[in-house]
Amino acid sequence: MKDKADSLDRAGPWLLVIGAVAFGLFWEAALLSDADIPVAISLGVHGISIITIAMGLIHLQLSASTDRTTIGWVGVALTIAGTAASFVLLAVGLILIVISLLRAREWRDVSTLLVAGSIALLISYLLGARPGTEDAADPSLVAAIFFGGATLSISLGLLLIGVKHPIASSGTSSH
Repeated sequence: MKDKADSLDRAGPWLLVIGAVAFGLFWEAALLSDADIPVAISLGVHGISIITIAMGLIHLQLSASTDRTTIGWVGVALTIAGTAASFVLLAVGLILIVISLLRAREWRDVSTLLVAGSIALLISYLLGARPGTEDAADPSLVAAIFFGGATLSISLGLLLIGVKHPIASSGTSSH
C-alpha cells in the first residue's frame, strides 16, 4: 500500500505539468479565432487542464514543502473554480497561492510568473478579452496581447511549480 501512496505522491507534480501545458494550449488556441479545432478536442483539453491543475495544486498544498495555510487552500479553491468558470477567480486564486508560496525562496521566480500572469489576465479582462466564451467578440490587439502573455506566464509558472517540486526533482517522497 505504501508503494501506491508513493507513486501517487510522485504523480502530483507531474499532473501540474500536464495541466499547465493543457491550459496553455487551450487558451492560446481559444485566442486564435481562426483556429479550426473541433469542439470535442477543445473541451477535452480544457477538461484535462482543469482536472490535472486541480490535482496538482491540491498535492502541492498537501506536500510538506509548502505551508498549509488557509490562504493557500482558499487560493487553490479559487484557482480550480477559475480554471472552469472565471478569469477573475483564477487570477485572485493564483495570487493567493503565490502569497502562501512566498515564504520559500525557491518559489520566487515561479511567484513572479504567476503574479505577472494574473495581473495581465485581469487587465485583459478589463479590456474585454473573453476568448472561449460563447458569442465573444474578437478582443482588441492590446487585450489579445495581455491575454496571450497572461496565459503563457501562468502556464510557465504552473509548469515550473511541477518541475521544481522537491518530489518531482528528487523522485523521492518527503512524507
